Amino acid sequence: MRGLYDRCTLHDRLDTLVVALPAAARGRFEPMRAALAGCDEPRTALNWLRNSRSARLLTGLASAGRPPAHEDLDELARDAGRGEAQAVDYLRGVLVAYRVLPERDELTPRIERHLARTVKRRPEHGLLLSAYVRWSLLPPRARRANPRPAGSRDRIRWAYTRINIAGAFLIAMRGQGLSLADVTQAHVDAWLADGPSTRYEVRDFAVWAARRGHSRPLNIPHRAKKDTAGMDEDSTGSSSTSA
Repeated sequence: MRGLYDRCTLHDRLDTLVVALPAAARGRFEPMRAALAGCDEPRTALNWLRNSRSARLLTGLASAGRPPAHEDLDELARDAGRGEAQAVDYLRGVLVAYRVLPERDELTPRIERHLARTVKRRPEHGLLLSAYVRWSLLPPRARRANPRPAGSRDRIRWAYTRINIAGAFLIAMRGQGLSLADVTQAHVDAWLADGPSTRYEVRDFAVWAARRGHSRPLNIPHRAKKDTAGMDEDSTGSSSTSA
C-alpha cells in the first residue's frame, strides 16, 4: 500500500510541476515526467522532488511561467554559493538527459563562472587573472590540452586547478610585497618548495605571464604526475552537499 501511495503522490507532484508551465512548453517535459512517474522506486523520485535543492530550483523556474533555459540556469549559478551551484549543475544535467534542454558544451560557461568567483574573492588580481583565463584557458586551447568529450569533469577541473593555483601564487607574492614583475626565480623556488606538488601547476600561468611581458621568464618544471586531480571549484575545504 505504501508503494501505491508514493506513486500516486509522485504523479500528483509531477502534474503540479508540469501544469505550472505554459501549455506550449509542457510537451518538452513529458519524457522526464513519464520516466520519473514510472521509475521502480517512486519514493526515491518523490524524495528528490520534495527535498533536493535542484528540484526546488526546477519548481521555482516552472512557477515563473516559462520553461527553463540554459541562460536561466547560468544566472542562478553566477552568484550562488558552492552548494547551490552544484544543485544548478545537477539540474542542468537532468534536464539535458531528458532532452528538456539541448546539450551544450559546459566548459566555457563553467570556467567563466569560476573565474568570476575567484575575482570576487581576489579583486586586486582580477585584471591579470581574467586576461590569463581569456588567452590561455578558454577554448580552443582547452580542447587541445584535454581532447575529451564536451563538458567533461576532467576538462573543467583542469581549468579550475590553474585558476586556483595562479590566484594562490599571486596572493603569496603580494604577501611578500611583490608585484608579478618583481618576482624572481628564487621567490618561485621558495614558494614551490614550501607547499604541495599542485603548486607546479602554476607553470602554465608563469609561461603565459612571461610571454605577455607581465613577468620575467621563470623556470617551473612540469609536474611529475601526468593526470592531476584538480582542485575543487571553491577550494575552501567545505564538504559538498547533495544536489
